[in-house]
Amino acid sequence: MIDPAVVRDIILTYEKHGWAFRRVLLSDEPAHSDLFSDVAVVSTDLDAAWFSRTSNNGATAWEIRHLSTRPLAFLTVVFDATDDLDARLSETEGRLRDALKKGIASV
Repeated sequence: MIDPAVVRDIILTYEKHGWAFRRVLLSDEPAHSDLFSDVAVVSTDLDAAWFSRTSNNGATAWEIRHLSTRPLAFLTVVFDATDDLDARLSETEGRLRDALKKGIASV
C-alpha cells in the first residue's frame, strides 16, 4: 500500500466531492489503522478503497479506487434493492484485478 498520507488525501478528495468512504480492501494488516477506523476492512489480495454516493434518481454509484500512486478506479451503479450489491462489488473488484494483471496501472 502507498504512504498513509497519500491514502488520507485520496479519502479526503472523494469526501470533498460527496463520496462516502465505505470499506477498504487490504493485502496486509494496516500499519495505520486510524485511517480505517470508521469503515469495514476486508483482507484480500488488493489494496483498494470503496466509496459510494447516491444520485437524485435514487441510484447509488460505487467506485473502487486502487491505493497506488497512479490513479485507477472502476465504477458500478446499483439502481434499486433488486440489484445484488455484493455481486456487483465483487465483479467490479474483478475488473480492477484484471486491469492490474494486464499492467494498465503500475502498483
